[in-house]
Amino acid sequence: MKPKNGFTLVELLISGLIFSLIALSLYSAFRTANLTYKRIDRASYVDEAARLLLNRIENELKNSFAFQEDDSRFEGNGQSLDFFSVTSYYDEKAKSHPLICRIKYEFSGEKLIYSQYCGLDSIQPQDQVSPETEELSAIKEVKFEFAESGPDKLWQTVWPNEKIIDQKKALPGAIRITLTVQEKKIKEEQEAAAFNFTKIVPLLRKYD
Repeated sequence: MKPKNGFTLVELLISGLIFSLIALSLYSAFRTANLTYKRIDRASYVDEAARLLLNRIENELKNSFAFQEDDSRFEGNGQSLDFFSVTSYYDEKAKSHPLICRIKYEFSGEKLIYSQYCGLDSIQPQDQVSPETEELSAIKEVKFEFAESGPDKLWQTVWPNEKIIDQKKALPGAIRITLTVQEKKIKEEQEAAAFNFTKIVPLLRKYD
């Protein structure tokens, strides 16, 4: 008598088990790769946001200047900056021209607000002009610190210090910027992580 064609129940169960194990392995590998990609994407987002903002502030600070000999008009505290700087604008022929602007950074409610008063608006009372503003998101916390010129830097949270008369007419010797940047949230996580970035910007100009 010839055996019947087909699979026995045991063979079918073993085949199903092997298929399930393969499918589970593939799903696990896919999930791991997907989570790894998301972590890299979030890390890149945080790094790029911090780098762009720090470079922007650094360029503006390095082009800053004392507005008057007896009053630099540079003011700052732990969460804000207010100073004059030389920026650039482009005409219809894409030619660059220098432009004097008053620049402000102010951190409030987990948002960093950037304001720019350019040209004649830079010397007008703030309540009489409308600046160009920009809300810089993903910034969870900001800290500005200031130091006078010299090898031994004593960092202070306010500039100028009212007790030091010469600071009013001078730019800081250096500014230390610390940013806490929030990474993008994903559904799998209840809370996104935050990362700290610090940069020291030297300013060498000072009125004697």
